[in-house]
Amino acid sequence: SFFRPFIFFTVVCMASPSSSQVKRGRPGAVSEDVRYIHEQDLYTSVDSLVSFLLHAKPANSRKLIEHVIEKAREDNADVVERWLQSQKARPFTAVTAGSSSDDRMIQPRAETAPASSHTQSLGTDPLSDAINAAANFNPIYPAVFNGKTFSLAHQVHYKLRLAHVFLRELGVDQRNALEVRTAQGHYDYEEQTEAERKKLPGLAAVRLRGRLAGPSRKSKVVEISADKVEQHVRGLYGKQELRYLLKDWKDYENYGKKATRGLGVDHVSEIFGEEKFEISLDKLEDMEKEIQIFTGPDLPERFYLHLVGIVSKDSNVQFYFERRAVPLMWLAQSTNPCALGKFIKTLLDKDVPDAEPLWKYYGFSSYQQFLCTITQSLTELSTQVCVACPGYFFVGNHNQIVKKPDNPVLFISATGIDFNAGASARAELSKYFYADLKKFKPGARDSFKARIKRTYHGIFTACQHFGVTHPTAIAMGLGMFLPEIEKEDVMAVYHEAIFEVLCENDYGFNTFFLNPARATPAAKKVLEDNKDKYHFRCKMLLHSKDGKALASELASRGFRTSFLNPSDCIAVMQGCIGYWWACGMGERYAGEEDFAATSTALLARSGIC
Repeated sequence: SFFRPFIFFTVVCMASPSSSQVKRGRPGAVSEDVRYIHEQDLYTSVDSLVSFLLHAKPANSRKLIEHVIEKAREDNADVVERWLQSQKARPFTAVTAGSSSDDRMIQPRAETAPASSHTQSLGTDPLSDAINAAANFNPIYPAVFNGKTFSLAHQVHYKLRLAHVFLRELGVDQRNALEVRTAQGHYDYEEQTEAERKKLPGLAAVRLRGRLAGPSRKSKVVEISADKVEQHVRGLYGKQELRYLLKDWKDYENYGKKATRGLGVDHVSEIFGEEKFEISLDKLEDMEKEIQIFTGPDLPERFYLHLVGIVSKDSNVQFYFERRAVPLMWLAQSTNPCALGKFIKTLLDKDVPDAEPLWKYYGFSSYQQFLCTITQSLTELSTQVCVACPGYFFVGNHNQIVKKPDNPVLFISATGIDFNAGASARAELSKYFYADLKKFKPGARDSFKARIKRTYHGIFTACQHFGVTHPTAIAMGLGMFLPEIEKEDVMAVYHEAIFEVLCENDYGFNTFFLNPARATPAAKKVLEDNKDKYHFRCKMLLHSKDGKALASELASRGFRTSFLNPSDCIAVMQGCIGYWWACGMGERYAGEEDFAATSTALLARSGIC
């Protein structure tokens, strides 16, 4: 099955937060402010002022406060005047971080006038260092060493990927790794010809030979290094193949396109650097046990586990991937139902004498809730799933191997709404848009946003559960999944959903880092249009940094951070975390693949977890 019984499973229901859930926002003061508060004994002074107001109950307390501010104006005229003007124009503060004009810090709304020593900059603290040190995002996923740059998506052969070494060190069965599990399937990218598609090797099965930290293991430490990559390729493919991949290879072998040149390097260290990443097997086993799944109200725990146990089997992945847009009810109504269809059909049978209905056994609170679930497809249900596991990136800036930081990064895989992939897109588009008028249906914009808010609530709840204080996120649903209809408004809705969830709930975050990527103008406009409405419960930074590099920099400085992997139905519903990581090139090497190819994320993959 997809997940072992020891995995803790949390059901997340999106509902209006109760008063106990919603906490008052933190002021977000920097260390200089904290020192000033202590030096001036402001805690006592403010408490005395509030006690006086409650005791005296003056008829016009506002006028009294204005008198205090007026007195402060006389003593610190220039500083306070600038502050008052900023409050009229903008309830949050924009601060530059690093060299990019896209970096923007949003502070929680100020509640008291700052002292004359107050500063509005990130300074030189560890948080600023991490932001400034992180490389900017580059969609070719470059590995840069000694002035040479090689694209992991276009130039470095998939046989040289670090995750292959990781799996070998874990004890993966190499015989399975060489098998093609799903025929020639997964034709997501329709630009290639039929002949080019047939060259695609498909997804390989992943199976371990034994337990991660079993007593038979000779080495108790997993090492990821350039030398280990060379050993792996030589052992599996031979010395000549290694030389060919490093020196001469220059074709996209998967679908026949040409790269500009061969790599022309002598050693893998000229791609990934000379550092070593090392981690104990005991630590990896502990991390595997911490993997948790968070779902929405339409996916009770027992039902979800049984469902993925069917659709994630090696022999079933291709079949259900091709039917991911088909409602579960339709599978049950087929004249010759598949395994999942038979399961749903069994639960539909209400005529079970003297026995609890099976739908109730599988966690549904009512028959109507069960019907609501099975009228949806795997793709639709996938937006209610969040896979969370602590992990480490093997690489830091510019995809250079780094030493393991003390703190792990919380890896989160979740999916946006797919508006751009065949039958799945047609089903989703018909819910929210008039195809002929190319606009939202009445009320559909609100229901679309509510669905996105539910997804992000699950993501942030996972972060809160693991104690993340400085989460990072990149744009979700705004790449391959973005529709041609109402494109700009869809970008706005995604960001409205994020910002509203962060205003409505306190997840214990200190700073939330968001790279809106192509939707940066839309994100900034949403913030500007709602500047009087949004009251964030944490600081927020809009930036243009590489999410993987930023998370690595934050973790290396001791911050409890996370990385959001905008994923796919096949990953969160069928166990294929990383999707094309093992063999994808070009278009088939995107964020999901890079995430899995350069980290411990494969611990959450079917066949390991």
